[in-house]
Amino acid sequence: MMKTKSLNLLILIAGMSLFAGCSKDDGVSPDDPNALRTIKLSVEARTIEFDLSNRDHNVSFPTDLYIDWGDGSTTSSNSHAYSVKGTYNVTIQAKNLKWFGYSDYSDRLQQIDVKDCNSLVGIDLPDNDLTSLDVSGLAALESLDCSSNDLSTLNLKGCSALKELNCLSNDLTTLDVSGLAALEYLDCIYNDLSAEALNQIFKDLPQRKTFEDKYGNTKQSTIRIYGNPGKDTCDKSIAEKKGWEVVY
Repeated sequence: MMKTKSLNLLILIAGMSLFAGCSKDDGVSPDDPNALRTIKLSVEARTIEFDLSNRDHNVSFPTDLYIDWGDGSTTSSNSHAYSVKGTYNVTIQAKNLKWFGYSDYSDRLQQIDVKDCNSLVGIDLPDNDLTSLDVSGLAALESLDCSSNDLSTLNLKGCSALKELNCLSNDLTTLDVSGLAALEYLDCIYNDLSAEALNQIFKDLPQRKTFEDKYGNTKQSTIRIYGNPGKDTCDKSIAEKKGWEVVY
């Protein structure tokens, strides 16, 4: 009996260790082409198609794509048609997965987990039903569009490469941009940011003057804040002294 209990305990510990080792890609380089990345999401849909490449950002389609569509179907395609419209839990796995986008006015994401995909350089999720979004630790992420959702929380910790952030038309009362040293453009119009919250954003912005876009044009770092309750009483000079143009 003692030997049986000891054996069962060893099996349990081994199983727990295996699950812990496979649950995250912590410590795996974002540039590792052989690492299998995972995105999990919940979507209400009848037909669905994910954007997994982006020509403007020079991002190619991933390799070894495998998608569990949550209805018993698994494919290597980035699109799928369900037999009936409903809410499905989808799991995406691939190598070289660097871009994820989804936007459909009738079929919308409810939740998404991208923390096991630190290879992402772009996330494009406008016009969905997300209430929170956690992209913390995605050190390769350069572009994030989560506009026109229902976000009340947005976690950007550790996104040190993020250059462009579009989070307009949400329900944000605070926005922590501290540590976003590469940030060049921030659109947070039509949220619920008070003067105090906007001033804190201004204080956390990196020092900027001008930068060159991908076409070689000289641009000035810009933050757009109109449509927020604090836009008229916030201290815009905090951002302007750092080289930012404040559009209000």
